[in-house]
Amino acid sequence: MLFGERMRTATVSVTTGLVLLLVGCTGDPAPEPTVEPTPEPTVEPVEPTTLTVSLFGPEEMLAAWRDVLGEYDEATETVQVEFIAHPDRESAMAFLDSGEQPDLFLVDRLDLGAVIEADLNQRVDGLLADRNVEFGDGYHRAGLQGFSSAGALQCMPYAHSPLVMYYNTNLIDFDRMRARGLYAARPGGRWNFAQFEAAAEFATRPRRNTRGFAVSPDLFSLTPFLIAGGGRLFDDALTHLAFTEPSSQAALEASLELLRSPHLTPTEKQLLRRDPVELFEAGRIAMVPGYRDLVPRLRQVEGLEFDIMPMPSIERRATVGKLTGLCLGSQTEDPELAADLLAHLISDEAVTPVSETGYILPSNLAVSGSDAFRQPGEFPTHPEGFIRDMRDVVHPPLITVWDELTTAVADLMVELLLTPLLDLEDVALRIQEASMQILAPHLLLDEEESADEESADEGAGDEDSGD
Repeated sequence: MLFGERMRTATVSVTTGLVLLLVGCTGDPAPEPTVEPTPEPTVEPVEPTTLTVSLFGPEEMLAAWRDVLGEYDEATETVQVEFIAHPDRESAMAFLDSGEQPDLFLVDRLDLGAVIEADLNQRVDGLLADRNVEFGDGYHRAGLQGFSSAGALQCMPYAHSPLVMYYNTNLIDFDRMRARGLYAARPGGRWNFAQFEAAAEFATRPRRNTRGFAVSPDLFSLTPFLIAGGGRLFDDALTHLAFTEPSSQAALEASLELLRSPHLTPTEKQLLRRDPVELFEAGRIAMVPGYRDLVPRLRQVEGLEFDIMPMPSIERRATVGKLTGLCLGSQTEDPELAADLLAHLISDEAVTPVSETGYILPSNLAVSGSDAFRQPGEFPTHPEGFIRDMRDVVHPPLITVWDELTTAVADLMVELLLTPLLDLEDVALRIQEASMQILAPHLLLDEEESADEESADEGAGDEDSGD
């Protein structure tokens, strides 16, 4: 470098001397060269494409997403992100039902059937494969299965959680149970219905006003016991809930005796004052079913130490799951840019801060296997149970009327668990009829018309016999 710089200096000195010599010979000053200015190219400013993203969740998750989207917005000159935040899935679905068409939106799997039927989404497998998304190795199989329909990945799984059994480790100590010769499970392992019952008996202390467990009287809380006992939720044609079928009746008989136990469960008076989770927080019950999103709430309870176990097996292992996925809007004007943003939102970099809030088990395997999910030193003690128990999740069918169905049978679920004297066959029949009103009302109408015709025929026959 130094040699080159010196060469350029020497050349300038020689040239300057030659110019002075020529000036001295002619007596006229040398004309100054004219340099035409080079016109700068005219660049038309490019307006960034606006992408709307609709997401729902607790405020901590929304704040994490806001940061992730803000960083993407700043780093990408071609895109301007508009974030639409909702507190829960109901609000998010109301937004979609109003006719709004976001480019990307989060959906609960319970609403996936309605989204597909309304043509609100477009398949994402091809677009994400073009962006080198490793479906088989990078994302949980249960999530991919849950958001697949008609031979395509309809939305990209984002987070999921099995329904598990939370337990108070101060009220249930499996080591002490074994020391007393009781039929105890292993912490963080699996267990059967008899071990679940033994734990509930161990935790029930009338003098301390503690009971073994409480199960919410709703369809999804009861479903794991129904399926684990060998029953099923729907008939083959999806016209009604299959509580009247012999296998379902046997499964309910196997579990309801324990689930309805007045000795091991809260009194009706207690449940009127507090729901099962509130009773668990107060230390009044030892076990309660819940999903991963319950963790941050329980961590806020001073003195509460808790862990998780799977839902107990009866004839098989089974549970239900809560799944969310990111969908690509069917009306997006730029699917390529929207798919770029989708690929970013499911990446390790973008999922990690959302996972750190504690609310989700990410479908992204790298993040779910990291400390961003496991959060060592925090409760629950065995968070890997959430990952393992996803294998036992039974996905319900993609029907479009989940909210209407659960509302239609809500009182009957309460009757199954809380009524003092239960006629199981009668309640199961009423559950079938109530669910058919939602799933297949035309069949009930046909039955009523057939019954009216039979009555009319019988009446005509009576008149004929009278003549």
